[in-house]
Amino acid sequence: MKKIKYIFALSLMILSSSLFSQGLQGIVVERYYSSNAADAANAVAEGAVVPLTVGSVTYRVYVDMNAGYKFNNLFGSAANNLTVNSTTNFFNDPNQGVTVNPGTISVTNVRKNTAMLDSYFTTGGTATGKVGVRKTEDTDGTIGNEQGILANNPGGLFGFPINGGSGRDGMLPSSPSTYVVPNVLGPLSPLNALDQTAGNSIVINNGAVAALGGIVGAAPSNMVLVAQFTTSGTLSFALNVQIQNISTGVAETYVANPISNELTHPTLVFPIVIPTVVNDTPAAAVNIGISGNSFPNCGAIAGDLSQATDSPQSPQYTGVDGWYRFTATSTAVSITMTSAGMDNIIGLYSNGLVAMPGNSLENSAGPSGNETLNYSGLTVGQQYFISAGNFVAGPGSPFTLCIRQLLSSTCAGTSFTYDLCSNIKPSWTGASNYTFRFTPTGLTGGSITNITVGGQLSLSTASLGLRYGGTYSVRVDANYNNLTFANNLPDSPITVLGFNLCNITIAPHAVLATKASQLCPASLLRGNILNAKPFICGATGFTVQFQQKSACSAGTDIGLPFTVNTAGASSNLPLGFTLPQQLAAQSWYQVRWRPEFAYGSGTFGTSNVIFIGGAAMDENLDMDALVNGTVRADGSFVQASLYPNPNNGEMVNLNVAGVESDNVFIRIMDGMGRVVYTNRYTVDGSLSTVVTFAKPMAAGLYMVEFTVDGEIMTQRMLIQK
Repeated sequence: MKKIKYIFALSLMILSSSLFSQGLQGIVVERYYSSNAADAANAVAEGAVVPLTVGSVTYRVYVDMNAGYKFNNLFGSAANNLTVNSTTNFFNDPNQGVTVNPGTISVTNVRKNTAMLDSYFTTGGTATGKVGVRKTEDTDGTIGNEQGILANNPGGLFGFPINGGSGRDGMLPSSPSTYVVPNVLGPLSPLNALDQTAGNSIVINNGAVAALGGIVGAAPSNMVLVAQFTTSGTLSFALNVQIQNISTGVAETYVANPISNELTHPTLVFPIVIPTVVNDTPAAAVNIGISGNSFPNCGAIAGDLSQATDSPQSPQYTGVDGWYRFTATSTAVSITMTSAGMDNIIGLYSNGLVAMPGNSLENSAGPSGNETLNYSGLTVGQQYFISAGNFVAGPGSPFTLCIRQLLSSTCAGTSFTYDLCSNIKPSWTGASNYTFRFTPTGLTGGSITNITVGGQLSLSTASLGLRYGGTYSVRVDANYNNLTFANNLPDSPITVLGFNLCNITIAPHAVLATKASQLCPASLLRGNILNAKPFICGATGFTVQFQQKSACSAGTDIGLPFTVNTAGASSNLPLGFTLPQQLAAQSWYQVRWRPEFAYGSGTFGTSNVIFIGGAAMDENLDMDALVNGTVRADGSFVQASLYPNPNNGEMVNLNVAGVESDNVFIRIMDGMGRVVYTNRYTVDGSLSTVVTFAKPMAAGLYMVEFTVDGEIMTQRMLIQK
């Protein structure tokens, strides 16, 4: 077993990188030696577990720094793994080898057998009192070899031989500034491939080899030897290194696969290979803009993992993967991956390449099945990473990826002053439905109310209790209930809370006045119906005040004023009432109207004078006329009809005749009293229109309410399937 000496530190601080000075010139890889048959025979004779084959290459790895910098450590973390790999195993000297720090081995022992070719990590040291330098900077020859091996002189890229008269072994005397005993932090198992154990891969994701206090190079180039590897295969690595500016004390941390603004250098990856799959690493993740990709729309992205590799940043699975990134503009996202040749898996990671908490991985459909990851809990403005891969080890294939933001909603439009008859709409985001939350502000009374609708909302909906003249803060939540995941099975609904509140104002209600055609000098009968205009949305009834007068021009008051309430929400008042008193014939009355609401009384409107010209109740109206239409003071009628009735809920024809005003207001309510359709129509005496519903109405009984000239008529509509 190898002799290993480890010194463990209690902690390691990786200081923040400075973006203003970069002291790393790069990682230098030196081809130190190429083994021949004599070297291989010696290793076998000494009992090497991993054979030293002819042509094996010994590589030395140096950290090259600017003058004035010192080396602190090599490290690996969960976000930035340190990896060293070979296509064959690493050679370990069976007698004197170490996994870390050959500086503990005497020069006498380093001269024996194949100790100079051992594979290890180091903080400069190559033997007791010796540190490593490139052979071109070695000024004191060679220590030689006791067995007379290691004598190959391949020349070319290998430069000087390491033994013989012209040999340079790449070692110079050490000093306190060029060598310290390394601190090894983290698990030891990743280093097994450098022990007498066959292995070709080293992955450090939670550890470091540190030179506490820092060291500089022994030669003018200021290069520090940090590792040596001997293998007959192809060497590759991805290193992360920290160096420090000696004068300022500022540390600089460089990583092989940077995220965001981390420092890096192309030589941290060896050999430098441009991957066939451009986004094979998180550092090359394809940026996905959300424009046009809000649910349910999808701009499909074509990908191909045929030449991809397995990224260490996605340790949850062993297959190949590609990387994408996006900046969240909402708190939720829906991601779908489709392929014909892979067991698809989707992973969602934070900016630090840590898997998001909760269900941030989706692999439930099995081979060749679609996968959809629906995730809620993102932070708006933060960047996130997606790995799209093959769950099992093996080749990748072409695929499509769909990234759809589940957007938040708010109030549509730019003007937020409404009449209570108006509709408020959400900013459409493709959600299943929307929840409006009204919070009274200022001096507005009432409580917070909520209502969920499929689209636009009538502000006069009784359950909301909104008030004329009130101000409200409105939050619109988008509810996504039709999401799917594996094999198109339903997923749990996601609600994206609205974070852009809209502040709305309900304008004061209109000023009421008796219809102009009913004012004196017109003469009314006590069998007539008094009407007020205009229509007031949300009124539950009306209070009418009467004050008897001495003349049409108002004159003087006669007696005291009294009030009468209309029946229900109609602004129609039959003048034949008897309580609290009967209207006197051949008399003038000053009249004004006040709407009543569920939350209280409105404001009295304009005062007008009417004249009652009849003698008694002998002017009764034709009851057939009252059944078929609404009679006006001039004896004409308003007629309203709809057809077909019953219908299938897709469309209905509406007709209204005998209209004096220039508009008709129509509401359709379901059996629960919920408003399912509202609209105001501009007319010229009559209305004939076809209403086509956005989606077929459910079967049931509906009430169609026509408001014409301040009068309300209601008809039943039956929908049958």
